[in-house]
Amino acid sequence: MAATQPLVPATAWQDEEAFTAALAAARESDSEVPVQAQRAHPTPRWAPLSAVLLLAGCLLVAHIALTRTPAQRSGTSFVSLAASSKSGASSIEQGPFCFAVGQSTGTELELMEDHWERKRHIFGCPGYSFFSDTDSLGVIPVTNIGAIQSSKGSWGSWANTKVFLRAWHHVDSQGLYRNFEWTIKVDPDTVFVSTHLRSHIHGLNASKPLYLKSPGILMGAVEVFSVAAVRAFVERDGEKCEGEGEYDGVAEDGFIEFCMGRLGVQSHEEKDLLKLATGPAECATPGYLAYHPMKDVGSWSACLGNATQAN
Repeated sequence: MAATQPLVPATAWQDEEAFTAALAAARESDSEVPVQAQRAHPTPRWAPLSAVLLLAGCLLVAHIALTRTPAQRSGTSFVSLAASSKSGASSIEQGPFCFAVGQSTGTELELMEDHWERKRHIFGCPGYSFFSDTDSLGVIPVTNIGAIQSSKGSWGSWANTKVFLRAWHHVDSQGLYRNFEWTIKVDPDTVFVSTHLRSHIHGLNASKPLYLKSPGILMGAVEVFSVAAVRAFVERDGEKCEGEGEYDGVAEDGFIEFCMGRLGVQSHEEKDLLKLATGPAECATPGYLAYHPMKDVGSWSACLGNATQAN
């Protein structure tokens, strides 16, 4: 894996420095206890140091809990505390980097708020970023990429390539994807069953540029890329894909598939990658990585429940 910035943010390192200073002070204080006092009390010599360490640790934990949301910020990327504590662990153990693009109002916001509260969807991944059109969404960590509303194309879906190119630009600049073998782009209304990922990537080499798709065309509800594929895409020559004609009126999944082909990134078809479901009852079909679309919190939760029970 390529070298990358630490998953623990700068503010966390500052807390660690304070903790180290407290530790040094405790050791110095302990070493200055007069010999007579040490002899007068049978308390083990390490007890004062242990007490100070315990107090310092509690104060550090309390400080983090009071000054941060349950996510830590690294530049403009967000990772869970669990992932930060495992910095340096293998990417397979950590799971994927996941990101989503969604509006800051309406049903997409309602879905993302529920995902955040329940720590599921992208927030169930050890590395994640949420891109929207605002600088703040309360406790939800978000990166502002500007306006994300798009017009509909003649095929009935959104012509949103430019929006997602801005998101991919931030994926590149944040660099968090480099810490994980797989990157997953998932829509807010897609029920993503992260526990199914391992079976879909079994035997695949993430150091090779490849992406997963259902038989036929790539569908943007869920997109799975190896780290090599993401690197090829974000580091591409600007003219390799964009220079091949006008892409404003193209859906992002169509553009991604076209561009991956231009870059020599191979597709790997999975017949049970994405289930197009008209309602939660159809999510009982087992084995799929994702089910789409579930446009409200109730149907999304019901779909996840059915998908989980079916497997």
